[in-house]
Order: sequence, then structure tokens, then C-alpha cells
Amino acid sequence: MMEFYIYRDGVGRASGFDTGDMRFVFGGEEVSSQKEPRFRMMIYLSIVSLIDGLLALPERKRFDFVAADSSFSMKFILKKDVCAICSEGKSLGVFDYDSIIISISNGICDFLRKGNSLPLEDSVYTDFNGTVEDLKAHVRFRKG
Repeated sequence: MMEFYIYRDGVGRASGFDTGDMRFVFGGEEVSSQKEPRFRMMIYLSIVSLIDGLLALPERKRFDFVAADSSFSMKFILKKDVCAICSEGKSLGVFDYDSIIISISNGICDFLRKGNSLPLEDSVYTDFNGTVEDLKAHVRFRKG
């Protein structure tokens, strides 16, 4: 099972260009952008990129995620409904595609519940919220 966590730097009103971190937990393994300052990322733009890439994975079969304005990266390789995940040249395991999507969705919902929603007038609002809605629709469709 995979868990996904998102952290935004600072407090107060969110901005689409805020920086932050992502943390992926795979049983005993963990990959986190918190390890090094060069991995810090523009969190909202990185979430959009992650969702877009993962939703396109069934067609493309491979997604090389590179966080916005960061050196943080991960590889996702899909074969049938099973996805291999790698980071920094290390295999993190093989996971069911649907469980990855659900974990990402749960992590984003938790992040937003903690007061990290973008204001309507933010320049990233439309892209971010549209992509999050695409993810939610995909999860609903896959759950049947």
C-alpha cells in the first residue's frame, strides 16, 4: 500500500506558486522532497503535473515526474494494471495502478481539508482545481 502526503510552506492564504514538499510512503520505504533543499517544489504546480501524468499513464505506459522548479523526480512504469515506481535509481516496488490513484487522491483531499485550497482569483486556481476534479472523476469511475 502507498500513502501520499503534501506539505505547504508558510501559513495564511495559499498561492498557486507556494513552495512545499511531497512525501510518498511505500510500506517500509519512503521518498520525500524534504530530504534536501533542492527538492523543495512549487507545490500546486507539481500536484497538477503529478495528476496529469498519472491519469495519462494507461495510454503512455511511462511517466517521468519532475516537480515544478525542483530536482525531485520519480518514474512510474505501467504494465497492464501494475505500476513500478522508482526514484533516484532505486525501485520502490510494484503497486496496483488503482491503489496509487486512490492514495494520491486521498493525500490531496487531506491537504485541501487542512486549509490549503487556492482562492478563486489565484492564477493557478483553474488548472489546479480542474485537475483535482479530473482525478476525483477518475477515482469514481474506477470504483464503479
